Amino acid sequence: MKAVLSSLPPKTDKAIAPAWLGLLGNALIAYKDADPQACAGELGKVWKAVWAFLESSDATIRKASCQSLILLAQCFTPELKIRAMQEHGKSEPKSALGKIVLQTEKAFESLAFVRSMSELLLVISALISNLHYREIPAGPTAAEVLLLPLVQRIGNMRTERNFEHKEAADRVVSQAMGTMGPAVLLGALPLNLEPADRSVRLKLLHVPLAHLPVVNISQAGREPRAFLLPLLAQPHPSPLLHFVSYFVPLSERMFNLQQNAESENRQSEAKMWTVLIAQIWAGFPYYCWSKADVEEVSETFNFSAFSADLCAYHAGFRFCICANAFTNIIHSSRITVLRSKSVENSCRLQCGNCFARPDPFGETPFRSPCRHHFSGTGS
Repeated sequence: MKAVLSSLPPKTDKAIAPAWLGLLGNALIAYKDADPQACAGELGKVWKAVWAFLESSDATIRKASCQSLILLAQCFTPELKIRAMQEHGKSEPKSALGKIVLQTEKAFESLAFVRSMSELLLVISALISNLHYREIPAGPTAAEVLLLPLVQRIGNMRTERNFEHKEAADRVVSQAMGTMGPAVLLGALPLNLEPADRSVRLKLLHVPLAHLPVVNISQAGREPRAFLLPLLAQPHPSPLLHFVSYFVPLSERMFNLQQNAESENRQSEAKMWTVLIAQIWAGFPYYCWSKADVEEVSETFNFSAFSADLCAYHAGFRFCICANAFTNIIHSSRITVLRSKSVENSCRLQCGNCFARPDPFGETPFRSPCRHHFSGTGS
C-alpha cells in the first residue's frame, strides 16, 4: 500500500491514472481480507488519494476513481461505523468514516463536482449499501444516522424538472429504501400523492372558508414522489406493521379516488390511481420476509380476512398476495422453526460453522443453520 500510494500519477494521465486507481482499490480489498483492523487504519489516507481524482476533467479517470471508491466503501469495519455514529452531529468528525461522510456532503454542494455528479451519486449509493450496521437490533442503521439528510436532499433534487441525473439519483434512493427501509425513507421523503397533500386554499378576504377554492399547487417539499413506489419491490428491514398502518389505508383512499374518477369519466386519472395501487401491492411481499411482527400484526389487524376480500374483489392482486406474500410468510415461519433450540443443537453436532452468519440488515450474528440443512427430506 505504501509503495502504491507513493507512486501517485498525474491527475491528467489518462493511461496510468485509471490503472493506478484500480490497483489501489483492489489492493485495499485484499488488505482488508488479510488484516481488517490494519486496513481500517489506512482507509482514510487511501480514500483521500482516490477522491482527488473524482474532480478530473477526464471522464475515464472520473469513472476509474468512482469504481475504486466503491471498492473502498466495502472496507468499513464495525469499529469505524460505531465511532462515526457516536460522534455524528456533536463536533468535527475525527473518525475516518465521519470525515468521508462530511467530505461527501460538502462535495454535493460544491461547483467543482458539477461534472462529477453522476459518479458522486454512485459513490453515495455504495456508501449506503455498506452501512447496514446497527449498534442494537432495534436501533437505526449507520446509513440512517450518517446519510439520511443527504438522501433527503437527493430525493428533493430528483423532483426538480431540470435535474439531469435522475437515473443515478434513483439508484441512491433505491439503495436507501433497501438499507433503511420504507418506514424511515418515507418519513424523510413523503409520497405526496393524494390531492390533500398538495392542495392549498386561496385566502380571499371576507370569504367563508367553505367557499374558498382548492387549487393544486406543488409547494416546496410537497412535490409528488410517485417514483418511490416501484422501489418498494425489494428486500428491506421495515416491519409488516408499517405496511398495514401506512399503505393499506393509503391504497383504500386511492381506490376511492379511482372510483370517483371513473364515475366522472376521467379515465386517464382513474388509470393513474390503478397503477399506483398496483405498485403499492407489488411491494407487499417484501414486507413479509423474515419479519418478527407477523404475529403482532395478526393480533391487532384481521389481515387474513382483509387479504381474502382483496383477492376476491381484485383479481389482479391475487398473485402478489397469495403466490408471493403468503409464501414468504410461510417460508419465513419454517426458517424460524429451524432456528429452534433442537435444530441448533443438532446442527452443532454435524457442522462447526453453523449459527454465525451475518444479519443481512444488521451485520450482527443471528441464528441460522447451514445451507445444506435446508436440502433433502430433512428440510
